[in-house]
Amino acid sequence: MLYCDYIAGTERLAMVITFAGFTLRVEERLLSGPGGAVDIGVRAIDVLRVLLARPSEVVSKDELLSTVWPDAVVEENALQAQISALRKVLGASMIATVHGRGYRYAGAVPLSMDAGTANIAPQDRKPVVAVLPFANLSDDPEQRYFSDGITEDIIDRLSRFRMIAVIGSHSTFAIAGNAAGLAQVREKFVADYAVTGNVRRYGGHISIAARLTDTLHGTVLWAEHYDRPVAELFGIHDELASVIAGMLTRHVEVDVGSRPPLRDVSSYEVAMMGMMHFRAYTPEGNDRAASYFRRALEIDSRCTEALRGLSAYHIVMWLIQGAKEDLTRALDFALRGIETDPSNAGCHSNVGLVRLWAEGVDAGKPAFQRAIEINPGDSYVLADASVGAVYDGDLITARGLLEKACRLNPIAPPWFAEYRGLLEFAEGRYEGSIRAFGDLRNRRYNIAYVVASYGHIGDGALLPVLLSRVRESGWNLSDFAATEPFRQTYLREQLSEGIAKAYALAGQSAPAQPHGNSAVTPRLE
Repeated sequence: MLYCDYIAGTERLAMVITFAGFTLRVEERLLSGPGGAVDIGVRAIDVLRVLLARPSEVVSKDELLSTVWPDAVVEENALQAQISALRKVLGASMIATVHGRGYRYAGAVPLSMDAGTANIAPQDRKPVVAVLPFANLSDDPEQRYFSDGITEDIIDRLSRFRMIAVIGSHSTFAIAGNAAGLAQVREKFVADYAVTGNVRRYGGHISIAARLTDTLHGTVLWAEHYDRPVAELFGIHDELASVIAGMLTRHVEVDVGSRPPLRDVSSYEVAMMGMMHFRAYTPEGNDRAASYFRRALEIDSRCTEALRGLSAYHIVMWLIQGAKEDLTRALDFALRGIETDPSNAGCHSNVGLVRLWAEGVDAGKPAFQRAIEINPGDSYVLADASVGAVYDGDLITARGLLEKACRLNPIAPPWFAEYRGLLEFAEGRYEGSIRAFGDLRNRRYNIAYVVASYGHIGDGALLPVLLSRVRESGWNLSDFAATEPFRQTYLREQLSEGIAKAYALAGQSAPAQPHGNSAVTPRLE
């Protein structure tokens, strides 16, 4: 990362700072906002630079005067004029007056970066991670190249994840490796998290220890040790990067969501609040998530994570209620996300799910393939693709994808269990399917498979309760089974037969199939 000496040389700042929807190019003294370039004087920008260099700290009036006007004696009202100019542009709440002491920047946490990474939009404030050079613990000092290569490869793989910003190796290798303290990493790179580790090579094996640490609190969020044959090295790299990215995303969601409400937050932060609620996977959580996603889009209509989130929300609502309108909305939001960011793997994956259920296996397959091409280590993408593989009848591939997704995301979200329930049913593991669906068995989509599983194993104890729920909701399980987009006829028949057996066990007649016994799917308009 490139740095410039900050004004008097006592502070050091990255060349580009993004904050609260604004971008400040330090060397050029150029400020831009959501509407483009901001016409403001250089003195005001110099005051802003001082405040941004020490976010949340009170900077005295004397310090501001001596720093911004180093070669002149000016009155305090000159400083007040620049503060007023900044408040007009940024908003009155962005700069707080601390009476008797000075001024304080009070906006969203600024992100500093070099000019080469300044294409990250200000509204997309991402967690910043620095991967420090892994220590070489081998007996041969010449093996240093090996540990450095591993560090480089992990950085490269982490950089594929759009949810995080990764400090380049040129910058992290310039400091004293693992000897660098967390405070130094945070100060130099404005890094929220640090990845550290060590490598030892012995014979044909390699031992890698890695940990992820919160640089502010010093909390170890994740640690793992790998002892594998050297031939499995690249697989370890993929696993490390994916797990770290997953832990970062989850931690950022919780961190953002636990903060008190802010008046001035970025669209990304609001979207992360939404994701925190969404991952609870409850009706209340889903509704709260959707409101946050919509708020994020009000801040920035091109916030990709909010578009992805709303797409996922409507997919879930379709699974719960079965309204075709939800599939249409899910597709619309996903396509808008792709238009904004063609490399967003999650939006491609959502397109795959929608087209799968709305138009069939072949319609969804290209989107799943594209999502995996973009980010083969995204656990959510892999899990979604496993669903496509189940409907395609490729159960071996489906299990491989789902197991990899669970391995890469140790704290798997609830819908991974739903995906497992579908797979277990297709494999004829009916008791496993029931266990997988667990507490989520009362959703429209899930209940069909739970009911069919009880039918196949001949257990009618809970069927009266489940079928009563179906009747109250007005669902037609036989029609649902007939319209499931399985490529293999036997899988659709397996579902239909299980439902029929369940009704028989309960002493009830199975409902008629309005669409007949063929795979009719709800076409999108």
